[in-house]
Amino acid sequence: MSVRKTLEKLRIEFPELSFRALTGERDYDAILSILKDMYAAGIMESPVRMEQIRNDYAHLGSCKLETDSLLIQDGSQALAYTRITHYQSSNGKENRFYGIRGISQAGIKLGLDDVLLDWDEARAREIAAAENPGLPSVLTFDSLEQDKRWQEHLEAHKFKPIRYYVMMSRSLSMPIPEIPLPSGIEIRPYAPGQERQIWDASVEAFQDEWESENVTEEDYQHWLADPEWNPDLFQVAWDGNQVAGTVLAYIDQAYNQENGVLRGYTENISVRRPWRGHGLAKAMICRSMQAFKDLGMQEAALEVDSENPSGALSLYKSLGYSPYRTEIVYRKSLDRCCR
Repeated sequence: MSVRKTLEKLRIEFPELSFRALTGERDYDAILSILKDMYAAGIMESPVRMEQIRNDYAHLGSCKLETDSLLIQDGSQALAYTRITHYQSSNGKENRFYGIRGISQAGIKLGLDDVLLDWDEARAREIAAAENPGLPSVLTFDSLEQDKRWQEHLEAHKFKPIRYYVMMSRSLSMPIPEIPLPSGIEIRPYAPGQERQIWDASVEAFQDEWESENVTEEDYQHWLADPEWNPDLFQVAWDGNQVAGTVLAYIDQAYNQENGVLRGYTENISVRRPWRGHGLAKAMICRSMQAFKDLGMQEAALEVDSENPSGALSLYKSLGYSPYRTEIVYRKSLDRCCR
């Protein structure tokens, strides 16, 4: 069903509600209120600040709000929204669509999860038919493990769980191993002007990960403008003038304030191919943990693909990290009619 017909059907089914595209800054307060509601309900991992919303919507990439988004309201009350982003896989052989879901508890009670899924699928099919009609297409959503109702909706729409990401944490009161750096490698403090080289090295290393995408200049600008971006927290390993590996650590101040914790994230851990297999990742992570401890943080956290081919999950467990939450990736093929 086309987007136009989907909206016609929805306006008949929900005559009391309005359906329109997001318009950017005019709707930031509505987006924030929905995300706060989701966080309070425990179906969102971290609280979102207005600065993050501004950065996200300033760097939308392939998403055009006027055609690729939907806001549902009851009068002036925002109930739910969604938007679609799309990429080609790095090998150019697949259209990948990602749905962003925002929904309040009031929207959930009205059954608007199904509305968002119907609209996203209709829009993804339109984009695929217009831009890359010969390529297989898939639509993906994420779900925290505890969001059982959302998972029921996804599975009713023929989505299947395909990947599990484990969120792990570790107390910094535990002894932190002192792991020597491989021969010829040194950790240097960040210096202005290194941003692009650090970014490019990390992107190159992550090309070996599951679902690598074609990264764009806009992705780079989004990273630089992230409100949590603090390169003084990075651990960057250098071999001469080349970046060998990175831990692009950060502190989520909003999460810490909301939860009364002192946590730093030892995240975006990567080692480029020529430097793998020599313990560099472990050495950088331990230095990152120690740096957080020196700043007064009490725990470190990270997220890992449970099927990471490099054995990252086992590495993090060996350093004292333990799982505390799981995020599930759900996917549906758009190459056949379902439901």
